[in-house]
Amino acid sequence: MDVISMSFILPSAQCDLDLNTYTKGWLSSIIFIGMMIGAYVWGSIADALGRRKVLIVISFMNALCIVASSFSQSYMFFMFFRFLNGVALGGSGPVIWSYFAEFQPKKKRGSMLSSMAAFWTLGNLFVASLAWLVIPSVHSIRLPGFVFNSWRLFLMICSIPSFIVAVLLYFLPESPKFLLSQNRTDEAMTVFRHIYSKNTGKPPESYPVESFLLDHVEDDTKSTKSQFGKMIEDIVDNTKDLFVSPILRYTLISVTINFSFHVGYYGLMMWFPELFNRFDEYARMHGPDQKAGVCEVTEYVVQLGSGSDSLCSDRITSAVFLESFITVAAAVPSN
Repeated sequence: MDVISMSFILPSAQCDLDLNTYTKGWLSSIIFIGMMIGAYVWGSIADALGRRKVLIVISFMNALCIVASSFSQSYMFFMFFRFLNGVALGGSGPVIWSYFAEFQPKKKRGSMLSSMAAFWTLGNLFVASLAWLVIPSVHSIRLPGFVFNSWRLFLMICSIPSFIVAVLLYFLPESPKFLLSQNRTDEAMTVFRHIYSKNTGKPPESYPVESFLLDHVEDDTKSTKSQFGKMIEDIVDNTKDLFVSPILRYTLISVTINFSFHVGYYGLMMWFPELFNRFDEYARMHGPDQKAGVCEVTEYVVQLGSGSDSLCSDRITSAVFLESFITVAAAVPSN
């Protein structure tokens, strides 16, 4: 939901941050650049320190970066915090899937992961609904050198789920698979007993398994420096493995599928609210019956100087958010 929220901010933030088409493009893409970096870093940290700890840190980092960006009064500061936001989000993707999957039985793992994926679309629907409710509001606080208006309030509200997730994760156990990989069998046994008790209603002491038969586990009593060095080495080695046979074939297929999907989905979804707003602005100037294509409307808005001079207007009609909500909702049936 933090990725798609940027699409609803662009039309409203253009005056406050002095945005044009070029800078809007960078604001839309900077979070993905951060995610590429975060995916590499956080995945290896999670393998060394644990999924739960990393997810708590990521969630707090994500929430704090969103709050900081809502108070940013300049384009560069806003870009900086959105980049850090992307670094946090880049880790949440691979780590949360691993954390969730490692609690599931093998037979139900696929269906449970598919069910979890549905919340991605529900999160986008929540963001679209929230934007529709909050951003069209005209209320704002204006002080010398400081502005806090509806799109900033929208961002702050978007940070609340991340704070909630960080708190809830504190009460959840560490992944038993990770604990076993670290030879922490007593802690893993406690987690399994707790799961058994919750699933059956029986006392944890009645769990029928008494011990685990483990494969060889390397001694993890290493210094912080050696752990960091091993983490970097793992990143390099795992990256190399992706581009050599026999994995290379699957890497290319996966990259092609993901690239095509994200170009089509985010490439359009991130710009739909902006495009809808441009059509709305064009209709206000030429009348609702005047027909025009995307290129014609975009050329008109650029020539008008929208978002970069005194003609800038941050007033966004509710119709723009209704159209965006319908676009997001269209993904629900397929999900």
